[in-house]
Amino acid sequence: MIADTLADSKKVSLLEKTKGRPVVVIFSFSKDAAAQVKAYGERAGKELGLDRLWQVPVLDGAPRLVRGLILRGMRGDMPRELYAQTLVLYQDGDLWKKRLRVTSDKHAYLVLLDKEGKIAWMHHGLFEEKKYEELRAAMAKVN
Repeated sequence: MIADTLADSKKVSLLEKTKGRPVVVIFSFSKDAAAQVKAYGERAGKELGLDRLWQVPVLDGAPRLVRGLILRGMRGDMPRELYAQTLVLYQDGDLWKKRLRVTSDKHAYLVLLDKEGKIAWMHHGLFEEKKYEELRAAMAKVN
């Protein structure tokens, strides 16, 4: 996946940036998922390290006229340290929904990638302590 970061409009390759270490990638497809992304992201950032966390808001359905407002809102809702690790997708939303088996755009979609960039664990839904513990256990196995 190659996309612009929230920090600037430089194209970044997720696989190049994460090669050789496991990372958690949190996808979102609507503003309704923001609370879930924040809940999982804050915990993962604190406990696993911000360098192991990437967020991917998919904005291909948002009208171009409001995308700037959406980006400003996102920047206001997250720590500045995460801007460079937030990849904003403006295309291929349907493809990612299919890949992640999206059933609700109100959920966060979490993917744990191992050191080779392969999927080691997936989950979607509202924040649950039990699921977060599963993520931590899966991360420990791939470390």
